[in-house]
Amino acid sequence: MSSPTPLPPADVFLLQRADTTEPVPLLICFSSVAATTFTFYRLTQDMPCDRLYIRDPRLKAWYQHGVVSPEGHLDDLLALIASVRRENQPVYCLGSSMGGYAAIYFGLKLKVSRVFALIPQITLWRRLPRSPECAAHLVVPTLEKMLAESYDTEVNIAFGENDMVDLYQMSLLPRHHPRLVCRSFEGEGHPLAASLNKNSLLKSLLHDLLSNRPLHFAGRKSRLLEDLPAYQIDTAHRVILLYYRRQYAEALAVMRECLEIHPDWALGYMWLAKTEEKSGVDAALVRTSMDKAITLEPDFPDYHFEAARMAFDRREYIEARRHLENLFKLSTDYKIGHQLLTSIEKAERLAAKALLPHDQA
Repeated sequence: MSSPTPLPPADVFLLQRADTTEPVPLLICFSSVAATTFTFYRLTQDMPCDRLYIRDPRLKAWYQHGVVSPEGHLDDLLALIASVRRENQPVYCLGSSMGGYAAIYFGLKLKVSRVFALIPQITLWRRLPRSPECAAHLVVPTLEKMLAESYDTEVNIAFGENDMVDLYQMSLLPRHHPRLVCRSFEGEGHPLAASLNKNSLLKSLLHDLLSNRPLHFAGRKSRLLEDLPAYQIDTAHRVILLYYRRQYAEALAVMRECLEIHPDWALGYMWLAKTEEKSGVDAALVRTSMDKAITLEPDFPDYHFEAARMAFDRREYIEARRHLENLFKLSTDYKIGHQLLTSIEKAERLAAKALLPHDQA
């Protein structure tokens, strides 16, 4: 008789059985990037199911090395999960961003009942934001083929429309697949999980997931991926590939062409500004493009941050502070905004010191 598979430390692989003798499903929660505690732990503690929490011990390896050892493999983690699954037990997978990638991959490999992935990466390309650390060996760099060929598992995906990189990721999904439901959320960016967690909506969605009901996004403006304007998906696919290949002039041409036809796309103007900035366009034009994005959608924090970041890079610290002030009115806990403010304060101190007479510096 073979011995049971040894489990990793409880801070990276934690199984909690429901306090019942009745058959219950298993919910697997995959943690997000750089998580030092389990994502969704508090949210799911009273869910009527067994719960398995998994965290990448390498923090930014997208689970490519499993969770047992630095030399591990995705298949090692796959075997671990299978070892704790009870016979004929329905399984559901949940994850956001890096965890969303894992929820899809392991969900499809295990042929679970349903997957709920928020803003997942469909492809892992190191040049993109939110991509694996350089030391990670990419065992499964893309989920495109798996998603297109899988019919055993229902995959539910949610993403925000105001993030061009996430739009690019969604452009890679198969269209009109009978087991794939993808919804986009207006006015939302990459922190979609935190947004849906407000007013207990995410918890309600998990109850829908476990009850095999359609996910009901009550009170949130969303639409199916198929109903999203085609120009947004097409432009995202083109501009992201060009921009992160450092073909900035070509990316700029794409954004100008798009906005000539669709002049009311706020995200488009932010990316017009980004491509103008990288192409060496006059700062006044960059500022105008960024102001247009903010005018069209003044309540979206990312636009204020990007405007502040651009002003900081131009050493226009007063303007950068103005944009950060507007940002913090919308989101007081915008982490990288506070990091930028610290950088501004440091730069201002250095600039003031440089103006002092030599004997006072």
